[in-house]
Amino acid sequence: MSRSQAWWTAATLLYACTNEMRFAAIESESSIVAGGGVGASAGSSPIDAGQAGLATAGVGAGAGPAAGVGGADNASGAAGAGAGTAEIPQPIGPTGPFVLTLSQECDGELGPDWITKWVPEPDAPTDRTIGHTSEYVSDANVSVVGGLCIIVAEHVASPPEFERPYTSGTINTADHFVQGLGYFEARFKSVSGQGVWADWRLRTTSGWPPAIDVAGVYGRDPTTVVMANYWGLKYPDHQSYIAEYPSGQDLSASYHVFGVERTATELVWYVDGVERARTTDGADQQDPRFLSLAILVGKTGAQPEAAPADNTIFPMEMAIDWVRAWQRE
Repeated sequence: MSRSQAWWTAATLLYACTNEMRFAAIESESSIVAGGGVGASAGSSPIDAGQAGLATAGVGAGAGPAAGVGGADNASGAAGAGAGTAEIPQPIGPTGPFVLTLSQECDGELGPDWITKWVPEPDAPTDRTIGHTSEYVSDANVSVVGGLCIIVAEHVASPPEFERPYTSGTINTADHFVQGLGYFEARFKSVSGQGVWADWRLRTTSGWPPAIDVAGVYGRDPTTVVMANYWGLKYPDHQSYIAEYPSGQDLSASYHVFGVERTATELVWYVDGVERARTTDGADQQDPRFLSLAILVGKTGAQPEAAPADNTIFPMEMAIDWVRAWQRE
C-alpha cells in the first residue's frame, strides 16, 4: 500500500467514526402517520411540510407494499410478507388510486434497491465522480440514522487519483430499480450556500440527457425549486423544458415534499402536494428511469452553480425522510 493510500484509508475510517457520532444526535422527523394522514391534490392549500402526513390504505395478511407490481415498466418489485395489516402510503400530490412500487423509508438501513455510488456519465467514466462538478462520491458520506437518510457534503479532498476538492454522497437505484410511467415523490430538507445544490431526479445509465429533474434546489437561492425535463441529442444539442417555482420560504430550513408524475401525454410536478408545473414537452420519452438523490458541489461558471463561496458552510447535510414510487391502477 502506498503512503497516499494508507493516508486515505485512515482518513476514511476517522471520518466514518466521526459521522456516526454526529448522525446519532439527529432527531428523527419521520412523517408517516399510522392509519391515515393528510393528503392534497392540485389546487389545494400547501401542506405544512413540518407536519405532512400521508394518506394510507390497508392490505391483508401476506401482502407487501411492492409485491411484484409494476409490469413491464419495473425492473424489480420487492415482494413483502407478513401477518396483519400493513399501511400503504399514498401520494401527497395527485389523486389515485395508486399502487406502491418502491419505498425507501430510511427507518434502519438502505433497502436492497439502493446504492451509494454515482452512475458514470460519459465524460466521467468512474462511479465516484461526476463530470461537470467538483465532488468525489463516497459511501461514507451516506448514513441512515433516526428515521432519516443523511447525505453529507464536505470540503474534504478525494483520494489523490480523483483530484476533487470536495466529497459528497448519493443514494440511487441504478441497476436495481427502474420505472417508466408513474408518480415519484421524496420528502427532504434541502441545502443552503453558494456552490451546492440538492438534486432529486430520474436518470438513465446512458448519461445526460435524458433526465427529469423532480426538484433541484440551489443553495444560492434555497427558496426556489427548479423542475425540468431534458431529452433528445446530447449536450449542447438537447431539448429541454425548465420551470421554476419561487416558494417564498427557505427549503433548507424544514422538510418539503417534491414529486413528479409521468403520464403518456404529460409531466406534472408537485411541491408539498400542490401542482406547480405541467408540460407535454418531451412527455413521449417514456423509457424507464432510476431514482437519484444527491448533494452536488459547484463547477466553474455560473450554471448550474458556481464554485462554493468562502462563506459556504461545510460540512452540510441533506436529510431525506423517504423516497417512493407508484403506478396508477
